[in-house]
Amino acid sequence: MSKSIIIKILQISCKFLLFVIVSCSQPELAEKKSVEIVDLKEAYENRKSITINDISTNFEYIELETKDECLTATRLAVYSNDQYLITIDWEKILLFDRKDGKFIREIGHKGNGPGEYSRTYNVNPFNEGKNIIYAGRNKKRYGYSLNGQMKDTLSIPDLVSEIGNINDSIFAAFLPDYQGGEKNKIVIFNDKDSIIKTFPNYLSAPKTDAFFTWNPNSWFYTVDKQLVFYQLFNDTLFNVSTISLTPRYVFNMGPYSPPYEMKTSPKFETDRYFIMRTIMESSKYLFCSFNYNKKNYTAIFDKNKRTTVVNDYSPESGQGFITNINDFVPLEFSSINEKDELICIMDAFKIKQWFDLNPEKVDQLPKYLKALKNIQETNNPVIIIAKLKNK
Repeated sequence: MSKSIIIKILQISCKFLLFVIVSCSQPELAEKKSVEIVDLKEAYENRKSITINDISTNFEYIELETKDECLTATRLAVYSNDQYLITIDWEKILLFDRKDGKFIREIGHKGNGPGEYSRTYNVNPFNEGKNIIYAGRNKKRYGYSLNGQMKDTLSIPDLVSEIGNINDSIFAAFLPDYQGGEKNKIVIFNDKDSIIKTFPNYLSAPKTDAFFTWNPNSWFYTVDKQLVFYQLFNDTLFNVSTISLTPRYVFNMGPYSPPYEMKTSPKFETDRYFIMRTIMESSKYLFCSFNYNKKNYTAIFDKNKRTTVVNDYSPESGQGFITNINDFVPLEFSSINEKDELICIMDAFKIKQWFDLNPEKVDQLPKYLKALKNIQETNNPVIIIAKLKNK
């Protein structure tokens, strides 16, 4: 065979190979291009104030009853349905009346006895559709009714952290890659202890003998009956089904995006990057908060306007804040329920401190905030339920 013919064959082969590669990559590229971009970098660099009035139509304040058997602790999260408020901290799960904040009962109990849990969950602990609260013990997830009765027990695969329900019998769990080298990202399993599918982890971090933990490692939440997933050290929010992970939103963090390969490095400088603290979503808004340079920032993406705002309020710690009316105590985000109600927390100590430091502003407050003037710093927190805008 002549040299010119060989060269011609090689040229044709290379062109064909290039065509195959490009063709195979086109769906992925097209899918990535079609995903909505949440521009955290631009919004952070052009921060502006946003108040609870900007995103809600009305709100209610509920003082939680304070007595020995229902004192709440740190790392508090609050969830709500039409009738109840559920508070979850490190030690216990409590049920309060939504109308007047009266304590009703403890849900389950922390301990080593039958039906007792050893840890509460800080990601996706309340299934509002089924009115079930989840807590864990060893490799089991317990589900408790609001009456305090154990309703179900789910066996959990090895080495997973956060869990989400795809439906009543199929679940997704995150594999956190504590030491690098993890080949899978998510495992799909059912209530019969069978693994249905695994989704690969395309990101890599160097293997190490050390054990690097992040709390939380990831988030699962449900909006419009769709399970949504996000993991630290990634820029993409995914819809989860039994057969696929589909990009839902992409966070543009620019130079503030934490590199996955530093996930297992003791030299990782967390203050140089946006480290997510919370993610939640309503029909109109996507909320997230992140730590950067020892401060906490809150981002709100308006799905209708396709705009992102990062609030300039930066407390020393927290799960995301928004400015209150009349510059009163900022509201700390906790959860969003199925009726597009944003549940927030005001710490009693901060309320008392505000009144002590701002006596000249008290007359400007509405009546329902003035009523908090005599709160004690050791009281349970005040819960705010804001009806979010949906248009």
